[in-house]
Amino acid sequence: MPRVNGDLSLFEVPAKVPGGFIYHQNFLSEGEEHELIREIEKLHLTSFKYYQFTGKRRTASFGWQYEFGASEITTAPDPPAFLLPVRTRAGNLFNIDPNSLIQTSVIEYSIGSPIGWHRDIPHFGVVVGVMKYYRSNCNRAQFI
Repeated sequence: MPRVNGDLSLFEVPAKVPGGFIYHQNFLSEGEEHELIREIEKLHLTSFKYYQFTGKRRTASFGWQYEFGASEITTAPDPPAFLLPVRTRAGNLFNIDPNSLIQTSVIEYSIGSPIGWHRDIPHFGVVVGVMKYYRSNCNRAQFI
């Protein structure tokens, strides 16, 4: 039987997600989503660097940052205040102390950017993601 937010459902699950992901319908309300997008658009995102290569995505890191060329973690600015309620909600959802979620990445994938399989570096331990994705048959992004 399908599950939505961990509960049994008589109806089809609204989104197919990759293994290891949990879809939590309305994790953010539509109003919260729009406000979050407005705030993210104000961030200074930089092209992703992987050794001598430049990726087709732009990023901003907060709390900690991993430098691939130097293979080390360095401190990064604290997360902006607008991200803290999302961090708290994500921590509470997974019964994790939100204050232990100290590293935050904001990543923008432009249209046509490949998103290949990868593994996060082991230094970061537990990874909790709040993702925005677009489906080709959907007018609105969904957060999971």
